[in-house]
Amino acid sequence: MHDVPLITAPTPRRQPRAGAIAAQLAACALLLVARTASATLGQPSASALADGTPVLSAHQLAAAAGPVSEQTVLTPDGVVVDEFSADGMVFALSWAGATIPDLAQILGSGFAPYARAQRAMPQRAPLTVNSATIVAHTWGHLRDVHGCAYVPALVPPGVDLNSLGVVR
Repeated sequence: MHDVPLITAPTPRRQPRAGAIAAQLAACALLLVARTASATLGQPSASALADGTPVLSAHQLAAAAGPVSEQTVLTPDGVVVDEFSADGMVFALSWAGATIPDLAQILGSGFAPYARAQRAMPQRAPLTVNSATIVAHTWGHLRDVHGCAYVPALVPPGVDLNSLGVVR
């Protein structure tokens, strides 16, 4: 038998659609613009917006004690941080992502008790800090880290932290 060379037609290249290109450019622009992505616990909630941070959502929640605002922001590392404020002050926050956010920034003055507790715990154990100035919990595993924190003195009376997803 004769060997007949197999001739195939070249595969046509698919051109990317304009919508897909625009979506990719928008995602790149968001990553370039994203800087510090959250307000500090116990500080004015406007600090996240003052940083030029992209806000994923912001809305008012109904609470027994009055209006509570929730703002969701995205850190440059891809961590989603939910901030809860009343009267313009961040009283609680929670986070979830592949890494731990910059806790020194988001916990503010509450970071010192957190850091002391962290040094006293095993490396990979969930951590709970319960002091007069901050209550904080972190848990999770590699690439799936969660946490929450609040300042007890700033939580408005009647606000259920469980309903906000702040207490584990």
